[in-house]
Amino acid sequence: MPYGLGTTFGTAGTDRLQLAITPTTGLRTYIARIAINASGGGGLGRFLDAEPGTSNTEAWFREASSNRIIYNRAHASVNGAWSCPCPADVSGEHVYGISIDGSGTASPTMFFDGVSQTVTVGTAPVGGAQTNTAPIFLGNRSPDWGRGLDGKYIWFAAWNNVLTSQEHLDYYNGADPTSSTGWTSGAAPSGFIGVIPMLPGNVDPYGLIVSVTGAKLLGPAVATGGTGTSTGSGTGGSATGTSSGSNAVASGGTGTSTGSGTGGTATGASTSTTLISPEDRGNIWLAQSSITNATSTTPTVTMSPRRQVNEQKTNSGTDDAVAKGYFFYGATPGVNGKTPTYKMKFWSSSSHSEATELFKWHYVTPLDSTYRPVWSYDARTWNYFDNCQWNADGLYLDFWNNAAFTSDTVYIASAFPWQTDKTAEWITSLIALSSPYLSQPPSAVAFGGDPYQIGLTTARTNELGEAIAPCK
Repeated sequence: MPYGLGTTFGTAGTDRLQLAITPTTGLRTYIARIAINASGGGGLGRFLDAEPGTSNTEAWFREASSNRIIYNRAHASVNGAWSCPCPADVSGEHVYGISIDGSGTASPTMFFDGVSQTVTVGTAPVGGAQTNTAPIFLGNRSPDWGRGLDGKYIWFAAWNNVLTSQEHLDYYNGADPTSSTGWTSGAAPSGFIGVIPMLPGNVDPYGLIVSVTGAKLLGPAVATGGTGTSTGSGTGGSATGTSSGSNAVASGGTGTSTGSGTGGTATGASTSTTLISPEDRGNIWLAQSSITNATSTTPTVTMSPRRQVNEQKTNSGTDDAVAKGYFFYGATPGVNGKTPTYKMKFWSSSSHSEATELFKWHYVTPLDSTYRPVWSYDARTWNYFDNCQWNADGLYLDFWNNAAFTSDTVYIASAFPWQTDKTAEWITSLIALSSPYLSQPPSAVAFGGDPYQIGLTTARTNELGEAIAPCK
């Protein structure tokens, strides 16, 4: 559910998001996940900018002509300029990072997909770094709005601290900025300002966004058949309009002023498909995953397993010593009316070496022909995918359905999951069956309180004829 900016995914070249933070002469780190669609305004589409007048206080952007990431910063006498290389192909989603020590003239550290890049000094600064109360904007510069980013802002995070190279890599790999989870050092870096995750129902939990101009929060189009709900006009039975930030097309027997015909159908062709997964148990490595053709009816969702902090890889080559991923679970909003292909990475190289394998999914290779992952509209009732097969490269397992989904969000898993709330349902069912595994304590009757407790069971024999000793 990213913000779309520019004429393709947003409204115009003047699209931007104003933040509640300003430049600092102290320590600062910015990390952003961005999908660049085109070169942007003047070929200098802004990731971030603070420019109160005619000169930058600070600006972070990609220069299309040189294909380099540039950071400019105002200093007292001579402004500083630094850059790092960018891969030739920047299509799709990538994570860009930068850490700045605003107290002196040292070069910033710059990162691409969690990896430190070689920084070149374009202009060495002279004098102290400058600051002011001008707001920071994402996706453009003020006051002329002529450096618009053309693409999508997936998420943005900031710290009043200089993150180390390892910390940049840890965050790229899914470390939690508010806890010790995922950090190699065992602790999250201090100075965390906040993150704008731009997720459904959780767009801006830290209140960093002051205002949004033009940029569209890409989500499901509200468009249905019958009388149609997309605004527009037309004759001859067709109308094109806009609904909930995404293009919708309505067609039918006779066009009306609401952009639909009787018995017509409206489809959200520009709805953007996204990928989410619980960081603590979903085991999908979001930073290494991507979606291609996200706005089409046939997107491809490519996923990688997430390496947990308690699964450190060793070189022994034994099963128990190598990082494992037994299960994956996530969801894809924005798939109504679409037939996406899901690709899960099982191997990192065609050698399929157990000793060096990074991802290590413990399924039989090749998979049994009956194996298929599962999907659900409500995370309760699960169905097998219609198709499942190895990709020709031997690295990915591809799975998909024959028919289009009929709900916006679809949950996916490698096998039927057991949600935590099912435990309560299970206990309730045992109570209803007067199970000997649960007993009602006398205190519950005499004094009130919990009606049931888990207590010591009696010796029993199970359905296989095996003796079960008493236990709690």
